Amino acid sequence: MSCLVTAESRACLARGDDLKGRLDTGDIGHLDRDGYLYINGRMSRFAKVHSVRINLDDVEQIVSRHGNAVAIEHGGSICLVIKDGTSEQAKLMAETASRELDIHPDDLKLRRVDKLPLLSSGKIDYQELNRRLAS
Repeated sequence: MSCLVTAESRACLARGDDLKGRLDTGDIGHLDRDGYLYINGRMSRFAKVHSVRINLDDVEQIVSRHGNAVAIEHGGSICLVIKDGTSEQAKLMAETASRELDIHPDDLKLRRVDKLPLLSSGKIDYQELNRRLAS
């Protein structure tokens, strides 16, 4: 029986803090000065463009003022996947991301999709989206 991930019995609970206050979830976050935890993203949601690591959740936040887009790494570039929105919105998203992330416009791709793949939890299935774009 493994008590490190889930408490499966009273014996697990009696063991105390085996992980010494650390739980590796893959989330990235920060504590504010009042001790509140804020989740900023996930370790798996980074793109590497010309040796620079870019948080894809940050990319989505940056472009969100112009519409909704999902950011994924695809072929060494950042791909903004847009379900709804106008061509003008897509252009503004790409320009804003290029400027604020300080990356060349050629390192940003735009793709339109009719439907975003979802996990059973209702969250976007980024791996499936990447597979669909590869085909």
